[in-house]
Amino acid sequence: ARLLHEPLAHVAELCALRLTRTTSNAWTDTDDESTWAAMDACSVVPANVGANHLPAPAGRTVGDVLLTGATGFVGSHVLAELVARGEDVEPSAPGRSVWCLVRADDEASARCRLIAAFARFGIRRAELPSSVRAVAVSSLGDARMGVRDDDTFAALLARVSTVIHMAAEVSFWEDFSRARANITSTFMVLAFCRRAHA
Repeated sequence: ARLLHEPLAHVAELCALRLTRTTSNAWTDTDDESTWAAMDACSVVPANVGANHLPAPAGRTVGDVLLTGATGFVGSHVLAELVARGEDVEPSAPGRSVWCLVRADDEASARCRLIAAFARFGIRRAELPSSVRAVAVSSLGDARMGVRDDDTFAALLARVSTVIHMAAEVSFWEDFSRARANITSTFMVLAFCRRAHA
């Protein structure tokens, strides 16, 4: 219990310290000045993520779904629910896909990771339907969310209308340098949404 509360106490201490900053933004004497400076820098939304004033493509209807974090506990259950709902409505929405961005070397490995996540988290499903498209990526924080293939990225931009961003580095034991990946990846996903009108 002590180990669990120490990081939480540290966060509370940092939050209290944050509130003590003066109007001149001078820092109270602390060893965590660099951490707060890094957090301030990450809180600035890049220009390419701003509001999109471009019109959506003409005739655009409800399109495909892009899902991140599908190999995690919550993400795998979200995928299972999307698959179940897709099977229920497939006659009225043929060809609609769920694209899952998965850290892997290739599509086959990415698909295997999705199936393994179902098994690991007790989701009873032996295989995934063809409507689930596994996309191998390097890292969501990379350019184009880590999608390596040009044609695949172009297809995502053209077809996706809904994005569910579930991917995250989750740890109570790491410092902010690791959590920074969550901010970077979220900015990349937001930039994609802006381009895809999702």
